[in-house]
Amino acid sequence: MDTSLLEVKSSRGKVKWIIDEKLAKKQGLDDKRLRLIGDAYREKDRIERAMKSAVKTSARIKARGGSPGYYDRKLQPLFRLWKRQEFILQALWRFELDEKFHKDYLLPGCTCPKMDNDDAYPVQRWVSADCIFHGGSHPVVANSDKSKV
Repeated sequence: MDTSLLEVKSSRGKVKWIIDEKLAKKQGLDDKRLRLIGDAYREKDRIERAMKSAVKTSARIKARGGSPGYYDRKLQPLFRLWKRQEFILQALWRFELDEKFHKDYLLPGCTCPKMDNDDAYPVQRWVSADCIFHGGSHPVVANSDKSKV
């Protein structure tokens, strides 16, 4: 195993992630797969930066009295890309493909309770009814501020 592949650098050249060597060996990951994992992490980072930018832009638009429609139109497709990237990473790592391990409540724009979700991870999910990602479209959302899934 090429240990230089264990340090995944961002597109800007900074070490952003360190791949657990023991886990990589346990999962039987070869150098080719480690490169693909690095690429997948960089793509996930690119998506998260785009989401952060969209949230900031939306806040400026709202501050000027503009419509938050931009927010919805920009973030929803990015959220779908992010979810796809999480599944790609799970597959590359040879993990079970399971959405309950996606920490999407930490994404820019998500208004779901962070601490409650961290405490309950990965067993249950708390969602905010007004969350752009989980609120309106989530199947188990009550009319309260916080709903248990």
